[in-house]
Amino acid sequence: MDELLRILQTNALESHDDIARMLGVPAAEVSQRIADYERSGVIRGYQAILNEDQVDPDKVTAVIEVKVTPQREGGFDTISERISRFPGSAFGLPDERNL
Repeated sequence: MDELLRILQTNALESHDDIARMLGVPAAEVSQRIADYERSGVIRGYQAILNEDQVDPDKVTAVIEVKVTPQREGGFDTISERISRFPGSAFGLPDERNL
């Protein structure tokens, strides 16, 4: 991978001047290469990585595994419907359901 891309993955807010010093190239070249990567789709965007505990300290996330015995006229669908009644819940099934 291009060293410029590695630097941007580590800290996309690094100044072009600082990146230029790291790479030993002019800042204008760094700016042009970044613009080229953005235009060509190599760089698709930038995002902030949030500490969810600090953003919403009252939010709790849990993953619960439920084993369901298949039954005629129900089973997976019945338990899915019951779980979905709880506010904020999501219910997903592994591919094994389709066996």
